[in-house]
Amino acid sequence: MSARVRSVTIEVESDDGGATVVLRRTAGGLRAMCSCGAQGGCVHLESALAGLSEAAALEMEGPASTSTRSTSSGPPIRDLARTEPMLADLRVLIEAMLRASAGEVTTAVDEALRAATAALALRPFPGVARVLARVSSTLGARGSAMETALAIIALDEVAAALEGARGEEARAEVTGVGAEVARLDDLELVEVARARERGNLLWETRVLVDPGGGAVYREEGPAGSRSLSTGLCGRRVLASLASRQLSGDPARLALMQYALEPAAPGALLRRAAEAASTTMRVPAELGAAPLLGVACPRLAWLAPAAVTLERGAGFVADASGNRIAIDRARDPGAFDALAELLDGGGDIRAIAAALHVDVDGVRLVPWSALVERDRAMELAILTV
Repeated sequence: MSARVRSVTIEVESDDGGATVVLRRTAGGLRAMCSCGAQGGCVHLESALAGLSEAAALEMEGPASTSTRSTSSGPPIRDLARTEPMLADLRVLIEAMLRASAGEVTTAVDEALRAATAALALRPFPGVARVLARVSSTLGARGSAMETALAIIALDEVAAALEGARGEEARAEVTGVGAEVARLDDLELVEVARARERGNLLWETRVLVDPGGGAVYREEGPAGSRSLSTGLCGRRVLASLASRQLSGDPARLALMQYALEPAAPGALLRRAAEAASTTMRVPAELGAAPLLGVACPRLAWLAPAAVTLERGAGFVADASGNRIAIDRARDPGAFDALAELLDGGGDIRAIAAALHVDVDGVRLVPWSALVERDRAMELAILTV
């Protein structure tokens, strides 16, 4: 059996948020593509090529193999992940929180939290940023003992994911980047939601629906990064080339070559609504790994049979009676905007939301809603 390398994917870090460079072998030679969208050369490509040269030099300096064909693929992934510099800061913070929980009076938690938060400037990992925000909210009299315990355990889970102990998919979720697993072309998408997290890290996430095939995708990265595609929420995107990256569901995409329309027409929004899930159960993978869900909320595109809001509480429910609570505390503005939609009449055909794990279970934070009024479809943005 013969085998040859067809492509190499390289993740490049830079001040603009970084990018993914793909070197692909074609009949015409070696083709270079960058997720920043540059058609010619760019700084990401230059850095990627320089990194390959350095790796080749290190390989030449290493000891020669005693066999004509080596069966080793290099150090295990977990051993490579252990070199992640942020791990040391997280382990120090975990130890400091455990000592404080045991009653030891110390300033170590504040100091360790500042150090870990500062590390996000160099390593913009969204999963780490979310858990650090949880930790910050539990300090002093601001959080309960249960919330503190959840933050400590989730912090340990994030550290384990960075080490590689939870698999490469979990690590990709925590870091917000993953290796390419597939190439997609001629893809029609409708962006149905977009949200920015304004905590320790300014992170933007978009929800994209394939109205033809019914698949749901996400695009994410540091807000303002050139690795994110252009255009406003609600757009129609025709991607001639997209990179599907290692991730959980929904799959993460990097749009590399695309054209767009400012707003998707009503007929396309209707088809996107038909792709939404009609089941209001907590996803099985979130139930199996709830601590990872603290760091990496699961995105959902749902078509509830009923949305009810009463006495400050809200739920989405399906036809079988399953329901998920709507979280008001995390985003009061989104909750109130959804209430105004319900008061204004019309049918809510679909909701884009994030499913967050808290001490009292899984709650839904709505990002947008597709509303049908007088047979016309409207995309309502609920979060800012």
